[in-house]
Amino acid sequence: NAGTEYLARCGLAGATDRATFRAKVPLVAYEDLEPYIRRMADGDRSPILTGPGYPISEFFTSSGTSGGEPKLLPSVEDEHHRRQLMQSLVAPLMMQ
Repeated sequence: NAGTEYLARCGLAGATDRATFRAKVPLVAYEDLEPYIRRMADGDRSPILTGPGYPISEFFTSSGTSGGEPKLLPSVEDEHHRRQLMQSLVAPLMMQ
């Protein structure tokens, strides 16, 4: 994801080591990322938060119980497969 708009603004300059990432990429709240997420939800397919290898495949909404307003949560295809696998493993246990 080094070529994403968000990480480019953080000034990583192609660095991939953990120390540089921690030093350059700030901890943020949802509200800080919301403009980026909104652009993606509105159809912008440029590499905003994820690179071409991990395009956003779907969006979820939170329940809104923690802050009152539901939040839009982007998800990548890889995550979709992990959720399906987890659900296939957890569902039988929940049925018992």
